[in-house]
Amino acid sequence: MIQGFEEITADLTEEEIKFFPRFVEVLSKHTKENPITSSKLIQIFRGEFDNWCSGARVRKLVSLIRRHGILPLIATSKGYFVVEWASPEFEAYCIAFGKRIESMQTVKTAMLKKANLYF
Repeated sequence: MIQGFEEITADLTEEEIKFFPRFVEVLSKHTKENPITSSKLIQIFRGEFDNWCSGARVRKLVSLIRRHGILPLIATSKGYFVVEWASPEFEAYCIAFGKRIESMQTVKTAMLKKANLYF
């Protein structure tokens, strides 16, 4: 679990385990031509699961899908969608993801240097 992101990084609850297959099923039907937004996912699942879904839960389940390689899921400003594993779109997304990580590392290093905590 990551401090400050407990709701997203905690182990799945019993409710989330029950909900997860349906979440994967819905996401798997969305392609680049018909992405689905987080807001739409929340709307769908609040109706199906008694107001249970939230933005944090969507991000948590998306993270789980990616960490375990369940779907080649991409997110853009237009929403979430699935592509082929070996597609140029997936490769480009992974490269961009790596650049985001590098940027975060740069920020972390700068913050630690400023605080004289760099080892």
